[in-house]
Amino acid sequence: MKKLKICATIALTIGLLFSVTGCAKKEVAAQAAQKKVVPVEVMKLSTSTVTEEYDSFGKTYPLEETNVAAKTKGEIKNIYFNVGDQVNKGDIIYTVDSDTLVNNCDIKISSLEKSVKDSEIKYNDAFRDYNNMKILYENKTVSKNDLDNAQSQLDQIALSLDQSRKDLELNKRDKELSIGNTIVKSPISGIVAEKNVEVGEMAGNADFKIVNLKKMNVKVNVAENVVNRMNVGDPVDVYIESLNENYNGTIISISPVGTGNNATYPVEVEVTNKDSKIRSGMFAKANFKIANLNDQIQVPKKSILKAQDEDYVYVVDTKTNMPKKIVVEKGIVNNGLVQVKNGLKAGDQLVVKGQEYVDEKSEVKIIN
Repeated sequence: MKKLKICATIALTIGLLFSVTGCAKKEVAAQAAQKKVVPVEVMKLSTSTVTEEYDSFGKTYPLEETNVAAKTKGEIKNIYFNVGDQVNKGDIIYTVDSDTLVNNCDIKISSLEKSVKDSEIKYNDAFRDYNNMKILYENKTVSKNDLDNAQSQLDQIALSLDQSRKDLELNKRDKELSIGNTIVKSPISGIVAEKNVEVGEMAGNADFKIVNLKKMNVKVNVAENVVNRMNVGDPVDVYIESLNENYNGTIISISPVGTGNNATYPVEVEVTNKDSKIRSGMFAKANFKIANLNDQIQVPKKSILKAQDEDYVYVVDTKTNMPKKIVVEKGIVNNGLVQVKNGLKAGDQLVVKGQEYVDEKSEVKIIN
């Protein structure tokens, strides 16, 4: 009976031991099942230079344009160019009828020529009278006062003759100039943008407009917090949306006076129209390089996660293969890269793929 009790006790003890061991194994297995290993890809961070940029939008304008009009008014006789035609500096654009002008000038010149002849006759008579008076004075036949009066009359007639001759020469030059003004030439090389008259109409104040499209002007407004960080001569990248093309530009002017309630400042950018595709009035984006920031950390935009108002990334401790959550402050975004202002340093192993499945309790496996 005693042996039976001892055997029962031993059996119970062994059973309890197996029961405890079995529970421990289940607990370990459960813990192992809860611990996940996440495959990730990482990149080793390094410093680089970040370019601070500023975009502004505006329109294109010809850098050089001019209105063409005749200096002499009259009826238009001939027109040699139409809208869209290429002209060179000095080309004759149109002519104004000069017949009436020439006739009026000739009438006036003829009258002045007669006036000169009359003045010459008067001068010759006065000169002869003066010489006679001088002889009489030398013979003491007339007084000094008589001689002085003859001299004064001669001087007045001489002045009148001189003025008549000047008026005649001036009107002859005016005639040539006026005839020249009936031939209207282009002051610049370019393209005819506007034609506002036809043959037979009277010449006006802006009969033609000529534009030079070889160089274009992009006019934009920039904010007050960046205008003092720009300089004339700075390079600018210009994008013409309708052409889907980029052009190299240069700042040619920065206004010192702000416009509007938003205190923006007009800036003009010159662009070489290399392929003649840019036309006046096209929308353009001007990209200004404001500053270069050295020794900056940049990360791929896709590596940054967001929870509520918090931006964060994961970096991996390569000794433990455990991820660490780093809250970051984002800065300049450029070409898919984001400047990170705090929390990261060169050499950190940043998770760039698989970060959506990571938390700080996860163990990770680097697969790249």
